[in-house]
Amino acid sequence: MNRIFVVEGETAINRLICMSLTAAAYETVPAYDGQEALELLLSREKFHRALLDLTPPGLDGFELLPRMKKRKIPVIYLTAKSDIQSKVQGLTSAAEDYIVKPAGKRWFYILGKAEQG
Repeated sequence: MNRIFVVEGETAINRLICMSLTAAAYETVPAYDGQEALELLLSREKFHRALLDLTPPGLDGFELLPRMKKRKIPVIYLTAKSDIQSKVQGLTSAAEDYIVKPAGKRWFYILGKAEQG
């Protein structure tokens, strides 16, 4: 079963993402801030893909991405930041994709990307 690492600072959104992925037969591991995400990464847990918000409390998504890439975890940014500078930075920093919340119909696309991991 694919394990999806969900890093999202908003508790309700994190839970909703995890519930949706669990209903689609994925195992999820939530982190609610950047420091918690870093600790889980350092624990050497195995993740097949990560959904990463850019603005969780503590370390931000741009700081966490290189650490995830070092562990060869494919990352999809799932964030409310819709400005061009953030999008360019996200996509040029080796993220698999950059999806602006709310994802709406793109949710099925996200699930498909998770399946590829």
